[in-house]
Amino acid sequence: MQIAICDDEKSIGLILEEKIKKLLPDAVIDKYLSGDELIASGCEPDILFLDIQMPVMDGYKATVAMRNLEVEDPHRRRAVIVGMSANAFREDVDKALSLGMDDYITKPIDVKELSRVLNKYCKV
Repeated sequence: MQIAICDDEKSIGLILEEKIKKLLPDAVIDKYLSGDELIASGCEPDILFLDIQMPVMDGYKATVAMRNLEVEDPHRRRAVIVGMSANAFREDVDKALSLGMDDYITKPIDVKELSRVLNKYCKV
């Protein structure tokens, strides 16, 4: 299982990585500090945990860019994109899903919520 975490706060990425490793010890996890870095990497994760609020390329723009790459290259694996934000306003969730995210979780990330997402998309 290939998992990517994209969050401009390094500590959030480390905490999320630790929580994922407890649930999926064999997962390969790559971390990125910006949407630009994520897109430039060319990574093709099974699941991408993507912060919504980041400078320059926010999670919304990064989602659109990822989905465009998938359309341009039919051999590219479609990533499950899970938006992350401290905000859980209905309009934020609706916008995230309408732009191509598959799910949305709030920060700080609860282990039960993380487990729900991993169970839903990779059958933990």
